[in-house]
Amino acid sequence: MADRLDLYFRAHTNPVTAQKEYRSKRRASQPKDALIFRCATTSDEKKDLLFGAYICAEWKDAEYVAEGIGLFYREGHPEEFRALTRFVKDSACEFGTVEEFRRKVFLKYLKAGALIVAYDAPFQISRIAVKWNKSAKTRRAFSFYFRMFPDKKTGKMRPSGYEPGISVESLDAAKAIYRPIKYKFHDRDAEREEEDKKFSNVHIPDLKTLTSVLTGELYSFPSACDIFGAPASRQRKSYSRVTKPAIERLLTDVTAELELLNRLMQEFERHPVDLPPDRCYSPATLAKTYLSAMGIRAPQEKFKIPDRINGIAAQASAGGRAECMIRQTPVPVTYVDFHAQFPSVSKLLDCREILCAESLEFPDFTAGAREMVERASLDDCFRPAFWKQLLFFALVEPNEDVVPMRAKFGLRAESDPTLAWNFLTSKQPFWTTGADVVAANLMTGKPLKILKAIEVVPRGVQPGLVPVKLYSQLEVNPLRDDLAVKLVELRSAMKAKSPELAGGLKVAANSAAFGIFSQLDVRSLESSTPLRVFSGETDYLTAPAEIWERPSEFYCPVIGSLVTGGSHLLCAMLERMVRDMGGQIAAMDTDSAMIVSTQDGGLVPCAGGPHRLANYQAGSGNAAIRALSFAEVDTIRERFEPLNPWRKTLKTPFLRLEKENFDSNGNRQQLNFYGISAKLYCLFNLDGNRLLVRKPSGHGLGFLQAPYTVADWQRRTGRKWKENLSPWIFEAWHFILSRELGLPHRPPAWLKQPAVMSVPITTPQVLSRLGSFKDDLRPFTVVTVPFPKRETVRDPLWTGYFIMPHTEKLNDLHGRTMVNIVSGESFHIYDRNSSRLPKPSGWLSLRTMEDEINHILSRAESKFCTPNGGTCTSKTTGLLVRRHIVAGEFHYIGKEASTRWAGGPDLSMLADAGTLDPADETFREYARVVDPKYLDQIRTEAKQFSNKLLSRQSGVARCAIINFKKGKDTIKPRTLRKLTKAIHNLQNKKPEKL
Repeated sequence: MADRLDLYFRAHTNPVTAQKEYRSKRRASQPKDALIFRCATTSDEKKDLLFGAYICAEWKDAEYVAEGIGLFYREGHPEEFRALTRFVKDSACEFGTVEEFRRKVFLKYLKAGALIVAYDAPFQISRIAVKWNKSAKTRRAFSFYFRMFPDKKTGKMRPSGYEPGISVESLDAAKAIYRPIKYKFHDRDAEREEEDKKFSNVHIPDLKTLTSVLTGELYSFPSACDIFGAPASRQRKSYSRVTKPAIERLLTDVTAELELLNRLMQEFERHPVDLPPDRCYSPATLAKTYLSAMGIRAPQEKFKIPDRINGIAAQASAGGRAECMIRQTPVPVTYVDFHAQFPSVSKLLDCREILCAESLEFPDFTAGAREMVERASLDDCFRPAFWKQLLFFALVEPNEDVVPMRAKFGLRAESDPTLAWNFLTSKQPFWTTGADVVAANLMTGKPLKILKAIEVVPRGVQPGLVPVKLYSQLEVNPLRDDLAVKLVELRSAMKAKSPELAGGLKVAANSAAFGIFSQLDVRSLESSTPLRVFSGETDYLTAPAEIWERPSEFYCPVIGSLVTGGSHLLCAMLERMVRDMGGQIAAMDTDSAMIVSTQDGGLVPCAGGPHRLANYQAGSGNAAIRALSFAEVDTIRERFEPLNPWRKTLKTPFLRLEKENFDSNGNRQQLNFYGISAKLYCLFNLDGNRLLVRKPSGHGLGFLQAPYTVADWQRRTGRKWKENLSPWIFEAWHFILSRELGLPHRPPAWLKQPAVMSVPITTPQVLSRLGSFKDDLRPFTVVTVPFPKRETVRDPLWTGYFIMPHTEKLNDLHGRTMVNIVSGESFHIYDRNSSRLPKPSGWLSLRTMEDEINHILSRAESKFCTPNGGTCTSKTTGLLVRRHIVAGEFHYIGKEASTRWAGGPDLSMLADAGTLDPADETFREYARVVDPKYLDQIRTEAKQFSNKLLSRQSGVARCAIINFKKGKDTIKPRTLRKLTKAIHNLQNKKPEKL
């Protein structure tokens, strides 16, 4: 039985009113002076300034050298002043108040255009600011000012209009944009800010951001210093009082920041980029600058690709494939991974030729596409020459074909659409990539119906291309080399020497192959204006909008969608081979797969499986699936070798065995899989009752505040932690699996601890929702997000998220106040263990870590159904199968998720909190403004059905339908949507049912 679901497609948009370009200008000059500063903060939740240290440095002999060091303190605390005075006596340290530091040091260096350096710069800047408010220029930015004066007219204190301020726009928890501003007053005493013309820019390289650029990961300050060899202290950054050891620790840390700055600068010097470090925001920035260094011009600027073509490519764009086909049933697997999948696909499709072409053409390719799909076989897909023929887009009309689709597969109407590969039938055609067309053929064994197709044809070679050296050692010639491929080769060479830097190169390689060509930046429009939306055959206007997803410099959805389509084809080839051998894939995760297999193969118990066991097994009955042998899996892996771009250079297999398949001695051993839903699974070894977690998913738990840190674990065990995820997540999955499999286990000590999340205040919209706390907490202070229990299904108190001042001690929260950021109401935390009284009104209990674990176990894999077509629920176990979908209404959207999550949890992105600002939407749908052409199309389709049938199907009054058919255009948008949906429902039904 098929389910009717609306489909969601990516769109390319342009504002009707042209917008100014605000591209960062590249600059090769290095500021001569630098100010490095660091604040010690109080140990309470406010994290106010306690005292601070700074270093004034000068650029000498290719590094910054300290010219002076100083301390500053807050006034009004005589005991702190005395402690600092004793310390600086007979020392070379400068010493003064924080006001003197702001005026004589900070503002002096800021106005001089020097580097202002700190680790987590937004947090440090907010500690020394005297005033902050929401930016008048940038909707998600804070404005910080550093000097105050009494206004002559009002007598009120206000920021100086002669001293510069700084606007800080947080992109995510890892990076921010800094702009110079000044405070301006007008005749009506209205506060406003404007860009400061006296100095054109600010140079604030955040050491936290630079570390993530080079490593691809977020690290704490001590960890970053470890990686780059800077001697930082091991103590926490909050202090209860000013003491000699505390002062020494802070001076050690600010000295380490200077050393870390120099080490990071040295690493940047190894890359041939002329972009200053304060303009590098991610490894993708490195990829862009490499392309620019080779003389490759930005695709949108060079090719002038029509909006219609960008709309076709955007509609065909779909991310990585992630799915779980065997639920809550342990099965033996082999864990395989396509080595550097996106760079590999870029090489196979020869996207380098597109990128380096002088121009692009998009001729009709309908006949060629149909012929290819008719004759394409699995064997063809293993020929590298065949992949060069996949540079096309096709308008298809699927009929029970497995194609990528976005829909709201879950039961929650307010959920965002997700990506899945199901059997789809759609009367309304849409565009997809050539690789996806071939993949559909492999999945179903029948060709996908193609209505028309266009080919991507590169013409000529862009002049001015030059080779560059990666990391000063590996040459890349754009006339023959793919940058993404070379970055993978460089990463392989660096992995043993510096695994952290190799991680940054991995992200840069994926960016060079795919990421930068799909990058859209959420920006405010200069003034409210309609957007023109292009997606496939669709072209329409929206209502006036305030936000635009602006294409980045190297945005080119033609390349981005072709690469993701190629990755889908690789996954389809793997699934087809496993299926032809009679096997089963337990789960897929973008570029990896868990193939059910054992040493010798055979039947494995699994509910819903097509095979039958001789003996009954608890949980699965007599049902079973076939496990391939290790030898059969190796045969599949060997089949992919003709496509291997790394066979000669890296000597590594294309479809490789991941390290989890081997024991500590390098011997292959049996790996097991336990899955709940897409991206929510765990790989483990099982030897009798001994269970060893090998690869857990952090998807459902990683956002929670850790019950202990990696440093705590290392101190307790005396061993160095080498995994990417925190040790407590391994411990959580060990508990989950032991309990689910009936193995002996001891519950973790933190199981009854409240489940909370630590989130920084990164936008003014978040700060404004903090209720009674908003005047006490500075921007970029971390707050705690607790999760109250629902008393009833429709508990009126529980709507959205709650916040409270940050605390590390979670065992004593009884009576603490928290604010609902949707309603603004205050509530109190009730802890049954800490109170003998019944819970009063307005008090809420918190969910525990155990509740969160039980919650992830209750998640259903809604993208699949049971073998008999039933709905997959939280109780479903065993084998799942693909759903059959009939397409409903088409919707056109922007990004499926905001990149603000990339740097860690961000309160503005929590869905149940309500959208705090239009720019913070995780799912942006472009509503259509109905034009006469669209009305005529719907009117023509409506005339196919009787008024009575349309009224019954849509709930629209018969008289409204009659008037609409007669040509009246007074129909309301909501009524039109109901009518359109009803028409599509009737069109997708079989004739005999009408």
